[in-house]
Amino acid sequence: MEQLLDKRLVPVDPITGELATKANSSSAVLGLQLCYRLRYDETADVGEHWVDYPHLSDPSAGTFVRAPRLEREALPFIALRRTPPLQLRSEGLLRALVEESDPAALGGALDALTSDIGAATDTLSAEKVIRDQVAEVLSAGAALLLELTDPNPENKFGFIAEDGSLAALLRSVQPAVELDGAGTLPLTAHGSTAVGILTAAEGIVSATAPEAVVVVDDFADDLDAASAEYLAANLRRHVGQVWLSTRRPEALRAFRPEEVVRLTRSHGHRMQHQLPPTTDRKERGVRRQLQHQLLHAMSARTVAVLEGPHDAEGYGAIADRRLRVSGSAPPAAFGIRLVAPPGSDGGKDRLPEMARLAAALGFHVRVVIDNDDPVADAPLIATLVGICEAVIVLPPKTAIERALVAGLTEQTVRDTLAWLSTQYSLGLTVAGLSSSELPKVAATAIKSKGGLHQPWVDALPANSSPPIARRVLDALTAPAPLSKTINVADSP
Repeated sequence: MEQLLDKRLVPVDPITGELATKANSSSAVLGLQLCYRLRYDETADVGEHWVDYPHLSDPSAGTFVRAPRLEREALPFIALRRTPPLQLRSEGLLRALVEESDPAALGGALDALTSDIGAATDTLSAEKVIRDQVAEVLSAGAALLLELTDPNPENKFGFIAEDGSLAALLRSVQPAVELDGAGTLPLTAHGSTAVGILTAAEGIVSATAPEAVVVVDDFADDLDAASAEYLAANLRRHVGQVWLSTRRPEALRAFRPEEVVRLTRSHGHRMQHQLPPTTDRKERGVRRQLQHQLLHAMSARTVAVLEGPHDAEGYGAIADRRLRVSGSAPPAAFGIRLVAPPGSDGGKDRLPEMARLAAALGFHVRVVIDNDDPVADAPLIATLVGICEAVIVLPPKTAIERALVAGLTEQTVRDTLAWLSTQYSLGLTVAGLSSSELPKVAATAIKSKGGLHQPWVDALPANSSPPIARRVLDALTAPAPLSKTINVADSP
């Protein structure tokens, strides 16, 4: 191959794939640069496309050195397409695999199939009960009109499969499998996941080559989480290089963080985002959040980074409730995913590292932060403002628990707290609490038992919605502010 493409090879940076410069020429390797172009002539209403060598072409002059078919086919490049699995028809992947393995055996098997089907249809055609009924049909005038003068015109009739050709016969032959007590059923009757698994596995077998570059578009759209992860890892293992696009985050677990490229167009133009390789211990620790927290947000436009899992549960519950009760669109409707540092309590000190990681991957980043100590938190807020497009600051001395209580009527808080105490055995004497004690006890109760944020929200009356939490959600879904800092108004 190197001899065939000798005049096309250029020195390239082995990391970026870009043409090598004088600065990195010592580490350059020989590579091949190709460009796929499309051109449309509006006057003639004709389009054309081709592959050329960009370093030998001059688009401004309209001259292109196109890659001939011989050179293109010599490259170990495979594009996997989503087609029905286990097809024996001529365009099926299984057919190609069998032909490559033993074409003579395949030819013999297909000849035997044709012969057996022909014998079966001949036997069917000769059955007396069928021939008698064909004779009845012909005696109703059909034989005369068809000019069949034979005393037994039914002898002229028989039955064949499809149009009698092998290709038509193979189109009607579909895979069937026995997966459970229901017996052998057509593969499609077992659901889209079974079909998707076999489609992906068949593609892996067809693409297996140590030097191949394999491209797969929309990988795992019809797979469950575990299948997506395993099959992506299997594909990566068996080929030289795989370019895989997907909307299933589980497939990304098969790749290192720096191998993930995130494509966006929410910044006003199309962009790609990729983390650079790193050996820094702290940075590698931060990047673990890609697998643990940001993975499921990969297809979102914006991440709202909260202080901890309790915040995510509380604001998520309010968002779900508003959608059910009033139809208010939740953050998900705006392409926003709520995420938080791991652990039972998360921690505001981890917000900057998570926000930086998200920003490096091309997310729009918004942060919701408690305001426990306005003076002490000022440096942290300033740091976040430099990273994020919006920093939403709760009222002084307010965390998620108070945000779910403040502003509700006393009777609402008292009734909901009594229900919570009964259901979760909190042992509270709600009737004996004073008006001043009630909000603090309610906030403490919400935080108990590992977090009762969602049960608290679900137990609120239909016409009650905590105003601070509501303002936080409104700020999250509003257009990005020019000042970046949003101070949420308090409620008594």
